[in-house]
Amino acid sequence: MIIVETKVPPKGATITQSKQLTFGVTVSGSIYGLGLSTSASVSTENSYSLNGTPRKTQYLGFRVKYKVEKGVRYVYNQNTNKVVDKNNYTYKKPMYGEYALITV
Repeated sequence: MIIVETKVPPKGATITQSKQLTFGVTVSGSIYGLGLSTSASVSTENSYSLNGTPRKTQYLGFRVKYKVEKGVRYVYNQNTNKVVDKNNYTYKKPMYGEYALITV
């Protein structure tokens, strides 16, 4: 999450971020053979602004929404059809991101 803090003056102000960040797929455990892609990503814009509320301390935040899949991956011996290995995995794929003003 990106956060830019600004103390907004009485007449109001614009809160701007000028840093571009990219959020990608995260994986814990092995996903080999499951057909899940690790090439998806979501990026912030180069410059984004929102108008702040007068006399407030506010933050400009960017939140990424993920699709999360948790499961168990089993590996079978093709000759005996018995499980030879298994592991738990978590797969988080970014779907989209959104900006919002956060007031404290």
